[in-house]
Amino acid sequence: MPTDTNKLLRAFIAIELPQELTMKLQSLQEDMKRSNPAGVKWVEAHNIHLTLKFLDAISESTMNRIIDALKAICPLYSLFSLETSTLGAFPNIQRPKVFWLGLNGNLTPLITLQKAIDVGLTPLGFSPENRPFSPHLTLARLRDGIAPSVQRAFGDLILKTGWQGGETWIVKKITLMKSQLLPSGPVYSRLAEIRLGKSEYPFSNLHD
Repeated sequence: MPTDTNKLLRAFIAIELPQELTMKLQSLQEDMKRSNPAGVKWVEAHNIHLTLKFLDAISESTMNRIIDALKAICPLYSLFSLETSTLGAFPNIQRPKVFWLGLNGNLTPLITLQKAIDVGLTPLGFSPENRPFSPHLTLARLRDGIAPSVQRAFGDLILKTGWQGGETWIVKKITLMKSQLLPSGPVYSRLAEIRLGKSEYPFSNLHD
C-alpha cells in the first residue's frame, strides 16, 4: 500500500445508503437482537455502506491523488439504481461468519464502476482485488472462536427473520471515507464526495 512520511489515514471508497434504508436496517437489527443471539458483533446502522474498495492506510498526498483519479473516472458513469434483496451469510448459512444483505438492481453499471476504480487506482500502487466483486451490505459479524452450535443458531435466526427486500435508491455519487478505530467501535467520516455522470453538482472535497 502506498505510504510516505505524512500522517496516515485509514480509508475506503464506498456508496452510502439513504437515511430511510438505514433506519429500516436498524429496525431489522433491533428485531433480531430481541432473540439475544450469542457471539454477534453488530455493525452500527449508520455505518452500514457498500464498500467499493478498501484502501487501508494512506497519506494525505496519496489521498489527493486518489481524489484526482476518482474525479477522472466517475463523470464517465451514469447514475444507476440499486435494490435490497435477501439476507445471507459468508461462508454459508450453516456456519455464518458475516451476516449480510444482498443487492439487486442495476448491478452491471455497479460492477463496471467498481472495476474501473480498481483499475484506475492501480497506477497509484493499489493492487487489484483478487476476488470477484460481490455487492452486499454487512450487517453483523460473528466473533472468532464461537462454537459451531452458536453459528448454526444464528444461521437459523437469519432464515426465520422476515425481510421483504425491494427497497430501491438511486446512486448519484461515491464517497471517499476515513475510518477511525476506537475502543467503542469504528467512526467513519467523509473525506470527499464524487458525483457520477454529468450533473450540476460539483465535486466536493470534504477534507478541508
